[in-house]
Amino acid sequence: KHLLAADSAGRACIWDVNPLLEASYWEASQAGHKPAPLAVHQLHDCAIFSVCLLSDTVLLTGGDDCIKVWTVESLLPGQLRAPQPMHTLVHPQIEVGRGGRLPVAETNGLAVNASRSTFYSACGDGRAYAWDSTTLKLKDKLEGHTNYLHCVSCQGNDAVVTGSEDGTVRVWDARDPRESEELASPVASGAPPSWIGAVDIDPGGQWVAAGGGG
Repeated sequence: KHLLAADSAGRACIWDVNPLLEASYWEASQAGHKPAPLAVHQLHDCAIFSVCLLSDTVLLTGGDDCIKVWTVESLLPGQLRAPQPMHTLVHPQIEVGRGGRLPVAETNGLAVNASRSTFYSACGDGRAYAWDSTTLKLKDKLEGHTNYLHCVSCQGNDAVVTGSEDGTVRVWDARDPRESEELASPVASGAPPSWIGAVDIDPGGQWVAAGGGG
């Protein structure tokens, strides 16, 4: 019924989709008409890179700072006050020498498994993280890429696919995320790797699709 789009200014814009699917709406509109959103919310103080429905009533937004958890109802048009997140989740900071830590990584992708018991975040530190959907606690981390992640997708409850700036696609067994299989690079042998910006896996777990750039 509703469409949500997030932007680089940390805002979420929401449209009512139902009228837009009616021919009469467009017939009555002037040429070049662009429907305005019914609601615009400032959800983050920085860019939002990813959104994901955790359930029919809960939405995740991933930004340059953290993951925020929202009730869908609080974002819909007609609310009397600005939405407030139910929870804010921050990724672990990678420790470096002499007690130093890298900045908190951005959340470039979000995906939830079939039973909605676990969701995954693809991050700028080259890792994906598994979170418990009920407790919102960190369960595990998926390490293996050599550059930051752009995307993540799930198949059922057992398979997770990630795509990275390092030009590789990895398939993980969610039951043992310490191991992964790297798929063959989609570029010609000897050519520099192309970053992987989008991945998906079919419901049967037979095919993985990946797209990226040069």
